[in-house]
Amino acid sequence: MSDITIDQLGDEGIRSETTPDLTQGLIFFGNRTCPFAHRAWLAALEKGIKFDTYYHIELGPNKPAYYKEEVNPHGTVPAIYHNGKAVFESNVVAQYFDDLVEENPLVPRDAYAASQVRYYVDQLGGFVGIMYGFLKDASKQEAANEGFDKVEEIFSRHEGPFVLGDVFTMADISILPFIDRFSITLKEYRGYDIFENRPHLRAFYDASIQRESFQLTSQPEELYVQMYRGYANPDN
Repeated sequence: MSDITIDQLGDEGIRSETTPDLTQGLIFFGNRTCPFAHRAWLAALEKGIKFDTYYHIELGPNKPAYYKEEVNPHGTVPAIYHNGKAVFESNVVAQYFDDLVEENPLVPRDAYAASQVRYYVDQLGGFVGIMYGFLKDASKQEAANEGFDKVEEIFSRHEGPFVLGDVFTMADISILPFIDRFSITLKEYRGYDIFENRPHLRAFYDASIQRESFQLTSQPEELYVQMYRGYANPDN
């Protein structure tokens, strides 16, 4: 795929070279290619939450100087400020959105059902490093095979396309942005099809991409290929 020029801002995003006012409304700091920011954004849309302001934060050397100094000491996205109160880290931000609005819970209110969602969030999160590891190092395909086979097995445990069956939960949100990006980038850079012989993972992805929250937040394949080239070919 050839390089393309796409502005990540979207309709709602803006850039700022100075620290915005953090005291008023719901402010989201994100980056459209970042899967961690995507987690939180998906959760917000699933809950019907609208940001008062979406600030696009460049990652790497072009990150605005004020961001780590005055917004998020970790320097990562996503981050939110809600009437001056800060929340950091993707799963925590996503959970904040779920707690903020009672309707359509992404983590069930039943204690046992909630424990199952949190268990799978934890389990699926462990595979993220394996995906990045294989993209960075082609020799790690065996670990990737084992990792994706385990993800396939998790999705096979319940009838229905999602982790716990027919209901889309925080467990699905936790892994969807990574499946989206690595289904594209691993095929491009490693010739690896994550869906081959994994029908449950394929069914999960096919069902998830039909959701409005995904369609409003997903990006063109060419953009992911371009932005992830540094992981796959660090010397180029």
